[in-house]
Amino acid sequence: MFYQARLLAVPLLFAMVSSVACAGAQQSARSGTEAATQPPSGAPAPVVASSSSGGAALDGNAPGVPELKGTIQTAASGLRFLDEKVGQGAVRAGQQVTVHYTGWLTNGQKFDSSRDRGQPFTFPLGLGRVIRGWDEGVATMQLGGKRRLIIPAELGYGSQGAGALIPPNSVLIFDVELLSTS
Repeated sequence: MFYQARLLAVPLLFAMVSSVACAGAQQSARSGTEAATQPPSGAPAPVVASSSSGGAALDGNAPGVPELKGTIQTAASGLRFLDEKVGQGAVRAGQQVTVHYTGWLTNGQKFDSSRDRGQPFTFPLGLGRVIRGWDEGVATMQLGGKRRLIIPAELGYGSQGAGALIPPNSVLIFDVELLSTS
């Protein structure tokens, strides 16, 4: 279960890697994912810039990804985000947060979706159990909010990638809905 949380609850990804990879490749994917997941630095990075245009890696509107319009904000870390719906009620580091999410590569390939499975994902916020881009991006959301995260590789799975579905150095696009906290 800890391993699945480290993989950003991508059980589908884990199952696919397990079914097509040999034991050695599984160990390599596991080690790479753990190495690429870095603990959060504490407080969310401040927003340093915003933009309403750019390429797919900048605006998150890749082919096959539902288009969103609005101003994209960029944090000092390089994380980019756009709120589709703001919500109400702040979250705190250490809280259990429950989200629905869908993740795509910038070529529009969907690699995972809790929504498609009908199973929301719960994780402790700010404790490094998910990729840094999630800890940082969800930390400034509000309950009921919907946000697009455009996560640079260094805040995602880095140069290791994650199994067969997320290549090394991939920018990741996630639509995240913050359902509840406890």
